[in-house]
Amino acid sequence: MSIRNEKLNIGQVVSVDGAAITLEATQLRVSLEGGEEVHITVGSFVNCGGGHGDVLCVVTRAWQELVERIDPQSKGHRVLTDVKKVELVVVGTITQGFRRGVDHLPPVGSAAYFITGEAFDALLDSALNEESKNRLFPLGTRVGTGKGVARFDLNKFFGRHAAVLGTTGSGKSYTVASLAQAILKSYARPRLVIFDIHNEYGPAFQGEFSDRSSCIGWSDFHLPFWLLTFDEFVDVFTGGVLGSNQKVFLSTHLLALRQEFLGVSTKLEAEKISVDTPICFEWDELISRLEAQLEGITAKAEREPLLKVVEKMKSRRRDPRFSFLFEAGNSRQSMTIFFEKVFGLGESDVHATVLDLSGLPAEVRATAIGILCRLFFDYRYWDSSAENLPVALVLEEAHAYIPAESDAKYAIAVEAIERIAKEGRKYGLSLVVVSQRPANVSPTILSQCGTFVALRLTSDIDQARVLRLLPDTLGNQAGLLSSLRDGEAVVSGDGVTLPGRVLFDMPSPKPGSSDVSFHKAWTDGPPAEYTIAGVVERWLDQSRK
Repeated sequence: MSIRNEKLNIGQVVSVDGAAITLEATQLRVSLEGGEEVHITVGSFVNCGGGHGDVLCVVTRAWQELVERIDPQSKGHRVLTDVKKVELVVVGTITQGFRRGVDHLPPVGSAAYFITGEAFDALLDSALNEESKNRLFPLGTRVGTGKGVARFDLNKFFGRHAAVLGTTGSGKSYTVASLAQAILKSYARPRLVIFDIHNEYGPAFQGEFSDRSSCIGWSDFHLPFWLLTFDEFVDVFTGGVLGSNQKVFLSTHLLALRQEFLGVSTKLEAEKISVDTPICFEWDELISRLEAQLEGITAKAEREPLLKVVEKMKSRRRDPRFSFLFEAGNSRQSMTIFFEKVFGLGESDVHATVLDLSGLPAEVRATAIGILCRLFFDYRYWDSSAENLPVALVLEEAHAYIPAESDAKYAIAVEAIERIAKEGRKYGLSLVVVSQRPANVSPTILSQCGTFVALRLTSDIDQARVLRLLPDTLGNQAGLLSSLRDGEAVVSGDGVTLPGRVLFDMPSPKPGSSDVSFHKAWTDGPPAEYTIAGVVERWLDQSRK
């Protein structure tokens, strides 16, 4: 298919101002083969290159105005004439395919040609080798007169991080589920780990995906306490900053227990182990040694601060909300079991793991997610090659634990995830940041994302943040953020073959995130088996089953 089809000539360039180009159009409606007529509207693709080559542009505005001109058929009389105008922004260059950026802007006077979605897809396919084609996966359709299949580049989408942003009800969960399902359909052995904050993604991996996915329910989720670094340990089990004496008191015994577990016998061996090394030890033995030291301290001023540390740790141990830290076993092998389970490399080889974190207590949620992300980074760091086991982490409700504001209770999560955002690409660890409030998410993390999927956003503050982050020039298309349909997004960045509006495929099966039908519930009433006692029992048992 030609991208300079004379039948699709719509006018010529009359103004070039940086990336903004103005056409004087001869027509705003063209006839395609088969008789179909399409209008040139916002989002349409246009080639307006001159002799130096083809430049892909997107329509951002189209209008008609009255202009006073000399009538060539009269003796100098001036008449009012309807003139059609089209405003474009440059998207990239068409040279054996499509690439972002241009070497030369279109000169004034160059012709402009409408490009159909089918023509662009054919152009893209003709320029790709087999390996490049295999990197692309379909995830919806382009919206508008240039519609066609919206395809994403796997290496760039995950290798340079991505963000899925949209207000509640805009289709974020459906988009993420559709993304995960498209990956599972397109690739034999991917590795996705989804942080499910609201226990909604399990249903999306039933049916044809059940053999290739694993949903680790809250009751089965365990994070061994001895995997924590010293700072994480302090944050979780003492709830705050310790004084210097308290730190020495606790760290001395932690280090000794880690060394003793490995049977350290030489100074050289001891120097390889720090208080942060993830070596298991017995909780009861730690408490016993701390209490034994306290017995030898008689000075009240010295004893009381240390006693508070021990009592706080014992209180956390008794709290059922923290039981997930104590049920994974205390052997060196349990570290291997932990990673096999979350990466899907255990007895059954699975490629998408959903971690149900809905039961995490609010006061420890950010810390626990930060610990998980830090563990994933450390694992990938110590792997011999970044290509052995690349992993993508999907961070649902990211604003809840990596906020823009500075707060000590989020420090561990923000530090761990910012490190992945900055360095994870080198070690095969990718982020997909999902949030309904992009203005409240750490700007450092969002600024490292190379692809943005911006669904409907109604807040002016959120829209302004996203508009500043979008890496492509999309003109007035980005102004549609407040009026997009459910599941429709403005997509921009390295991971998409062509930036613009995309309507994502509906996932099948769907996640459990649909709006509640008040009409049905208030018409039919509660199910026959529903009881208040059952809800109270699950509440007390801390189980949502």
